[in-house]
Amino acid sequence: MGTVTIAAPHGANSTAIATGLGLVLDLPVVDRAIPSRVAQELAVPLADALEHDERIAAGLGGLLARYAAPLAAASGAAVAWPPDIGEDAYRNHVEQVISEEAGRGAIIVGRAAAFVLGDRPDVLHVRLTGPEHDRILRVMLTDNVDEAEARHRVHQTDHARAVYVRHFYHRHWDDPSVFHLIVTSTALTVPTCVDTIAAAARGRFRSAAAKRLPGWS
Repeated sequence: MGTVTIAAPHGANSTAIATGLGLVLDLPVVDRAIPSRVAQELAVPLADALEHDERIAAGLGGLLARYAAPLAAASGAAVAWPPDIGEDAYRNHVEQVISEEAGRGAIIVGRAAAFVLGDRPDVLHVRLTGPEHDRILRVMLTDNVDEAEARHRVHQTDHARAVYVRHFYHRHWDDPSVFHLIVTSTALTVPTCVDTIAAAARGRFRSAAAKRLPGWS
């Protein structure tokens, strides 16, 4: 088996699609498990890892601002991010976790995984997308917020993700040349998205397996 990476703007239903895909392909879904692993390896609380992720992304954009504070309060975390752990160390740890998960086979959501794993033949890179107004409507419904707040969340999160990729990988986060499959997930049902991605993934994995057979050329 192989790995599927999923990149998406906010409101493109990535969580539901990743969950369904994991069930269909019998692969674990790796989302917040990545910063959790990093936090554990660096011996700092999860809330601190998320706050550090926020500092990296911005001024760079606010990737996890609305999550870091409540997590810190819930965990009782009071330890500041160790000053000797800089951006490069953090990125290297995240990339190591992504590579390890890909080696076992997984559905990896976000964390610029497509840019980390690159042209590995056993990995399918997927980008979900959809018109902004459709994604705002979805956020209004799923988060139970008004249009202004939903629009703010979409803009803030999309900007942060774009800047994260630009900052660390000097690429555009929606560069179509990076992805094998681009799906307008706001226009399709979750089962349709899952079936489409699963079919592409199986084809990609079979091709990678065939290339490992003796005599292949």
